[in-house]
Amino acid sequence: MRKYTPFLKMKVNELGAIESLPSDVGEMVRPFFDLPHKPDRTEPDLITLIGRAAKKMRKLEKAVPSFFLDLYDIPDALTISGASPFYFLVGEFSGLDFIPVVGLDRTSAYVDAVMASRSKSLIVSRVLAIRLVQDDFQSYTAIKSDLDGLIASAKAAGFQSFILVVDMRVCGNQLPADLAKLVEKFVSTASANKMFSEVIITGSTIPAQIGELIETESESHVERHEIEVFKILNGSLSPGYVGFGDYTVVSPNYSDVTLPPELLRNVTAPKICYTYGDVHFITRGGALKTHKRGSLQYNDMAADIVKKSFFRKAGYSLGEDFLIEKSKMQGKECTPSSVLKPTICTHMTYMVRDHPLFV
Repeated sequence: MRKYTPFLKMKVNELGAIESLPSDVGEMVRPFFDLPHKPDRTEPDLITLIGRAAKKMRKLEKAVPSFFLDLYDIPDALTISGASPFYFLVGEFSGLDFIPVVGLDRTSAYVDAVMASRSKSLIVSRVLAIRLVQDDFQSYTAIKSDLDGLIASAKAAGFQSFILVVDMRVCGNQLPADLAKLVEKFVSTASANKMFSEVIITGSTIPAQIGELIETESESHVERHEIEVFKILNGSLSPGYVGFGDYTVVSPNYSDVTLPPELLRNVTAPKICYTYGDVHFITRGGALKTHKRGSLQYNDMAADIVKKSFFRKAGYSLGEDFLIEKSKMQGKECTPSSVLKPTICTHMTYMVRDHPLFV
């Protein structure tokens, strides 16, 4: 059976979405978490972030017994006590069964920290994920030596099996057929020597700036290129070996805006992303501060979505119930933050329960 891996930032809304999943869905999901970064993050901020994330994951341990954890977004220059933040992370997450992640683009300090932590049995998992981005998987021959060396070091440190993560990142501006050809060639070659126990292919069509995809005060049914790539590959990939991942309704390149709240409302236009079929239905309003409906635009957009033929009705997940509530002008005022948890939740629920890739 094919596995589903949602790629999430380890933040309040994403963790809340995992916690809110229906039980039948939660047991089918193995999340991949990236620690989030923001431009002004400091060492004390990073310490707080890691500590809070570990505390939350301990509460979710029954629901999420195993998960991937990566520091991909954390700048190399940001250290804790002069060392890789991974050492501090391992201490905070001690005893939790997380799968660490490395890549060919990581610093030796980070990779050494992962290997040393496994050698000292500070990491429970004996599984290591190797995450490759598009610069890496252009040619297997070009990176074979580096990949072999990385795996040899990992085996010496005590890792016993390896998961290859082929991360297309934002792929909406590429032809799915071209990208599928590239991925298929790389995965086929990389799998021939049986180094990997499984492969996960992931990506997103949502850019960091949503304005590149949809204008204000409009709506669009956006084809998900990550799905199209995987569908092209489907015939040549084993469901038990190659799994699908996505970034739900959040861009891989998302980062928090650091503008003051009074300025943020000038530039922020509300949006709701609702997944169905092979598309994201995205509806976007006008600037929160200047539009006559302000934050009530969320309620108006919710009222429109619940009338759509593709809306999945009450009780399907937290997301549907949230949108119905907002369509009735009930509950607290909706914000750019509060809409994320329910829409991420319904995306994951739909992918597991009803998307053809998993049915």
